[in-house]
Amino acid sequence: MEIHGHASSCYGGLARDHKRKESFGNMNSSEYRALQEAFVANWNGTSLFEVSNVVSSAPAGLMLYRFVARSKTPHPTWLAVLIDHLFIVLPLLLTMTVGSDWTLLINLSLLLLSFCASCLSYSEWPASLPPLPTRRPFITAYRASINIATAVAILAVDFPIFPRRFAKTETYGTSVMDVGVGAFIVSNAIVARKESLGKAIRGSAPLILLGLARLFTIKATDYQEHVTEYGVHWNFFFTLAVVKILSSVLISHLGSRRLGLIGLCIGCAYQLCLSFTGLRERLLSDSQRTGLLDANREGIASCFGYLALYMLAVELGRFLSVARSRFRDWVICLFVLISIDVFLYGILALLTSYVEPVSRRMANLSYVIWQLGYNVYLLVVFLLVDVACLLFASRNTSANVLGNGSLIESISQNQLAYFLLANLLTGCVNLCMYTVTAPTLLSFTVVFLYMLTLTVLISALYVYNIRTKVW
Repeated sequence: MEIHGHASSCYGGLARDHKRKESFGNMNSSEYRALQEAFVANWNGTSLFEVSNVVSSAPAGLMLYRFVARSKTPHPTWLAVLIDHLFIVLPLLLTMTVGSDWTLLINLSLLLLSFCASCLSYSEWPASLPPLPTRRPFITAYRASINIATAVAILAVDFPIFPRRFAKTETYGTSVMDVGVGAFIVSNAIVARKESLGKAIRGSAPLILLGLARLFTIKATDYQEHVTEYGVHWNFFFTLAVVKILSSVLISHLGSRRLGLIGLCIGCAYQLCLSFTGLRERLLSDSQRTGLLDANREGIASCFGYLALYMLAVELGRFLSVARSRFRDWVICLFVLISIDVFLYGILALLTSYVEPVSRRMANLSYVIWQLGYNVYLLVVFLLVDVACLLFASRNTSANVLGNGSLIESISQNQLAYFLLANLLTGCVNLCMYTVTAPTLLSFTVVFLYMLTLTVLISALYVYNIRTKVW
């Protein structure tokens, strides 16, 4: 693309010499918008291992929090909010920005500190192994971490401190930002309850309104956008609404049994369309977009992939929701999840080699299987944290040692509100400063304060017992 080449060369020169800031300040809004779009476009991603390694800082930080700084008070003080932020948010912020080249070292350090803290906290093994609580804290922590990582990424990607290999891939590949929508869908599907079509439509109304509000705001402010992500008018909220409605239609007409098989059939049928009907070529075409459907072809077509992922994840959620009252039952569950994850990554390797590589843009079958495997991996790691914490807990402290803190609880109760606040603050930051050439210290300071603001706002909802669950 010509715009990409021109903007990339501009960025390269500016990044090398910050003394040219004055000349950059004279750039008009259209030129800077092109520069921003080029800054987040045409990247090829990173390895599957690095993606998983980056997000592993979330459970590692949670483990350290539980052994060192867990709160015993029902409502957070401002000091407790800051502690939650430092232990739960900061590790993800570091591994996704300035610490991205030392992710493994950061994670190992967190685990080592957790081990040392656990040895200091408990002098002997418990007489009996207590069961996990029925609320399954590892699922709550997993769902919150998805939102925190997404919030970090959507602003940090506009700064140079965010590695370009973590930015969304253009066509094929895997990256940290490619997991956002898929992980959000899985995290909601595993706790989904059966509902009527009418209730699903009413529940989708706020999502549609949010999608329209985002569309009008972006067009009115001439805010930078990546058209090949969803299309000209489509966005994340529309995808969520469509998946919610279509999944309710399928469940109400086909029943609630064998949802995983239904999801697999949808994913395979969609992949066949991509491979043999010319749909793939159309979605990846650079031709002029004519008509409303063609203008939003990526967003509309990918809904089928996300629908398949949602149905598969609902089946996963049913497995997780089975009553398990003994510690041994959860250990068995852990080994089953590990086996499922190994199987999924094996299937992913075959699909990548013989069918098609992972493509977030199309949400093809490889992407669906990767997202399912990636999220099962996260669930495994968070469950491992719960098991490890219980092993070092006495019978009287097992409830405390599995505490997630007010921040995680509040995010879990207000996922969409957290994501919406993150989007609003991201827009404000981008409208107030030139992010693309910001120096490292300023970049990290802005992103840190942005995440701290989110932590304070969402913790306030927890204090006043406000829930804004939509999906």
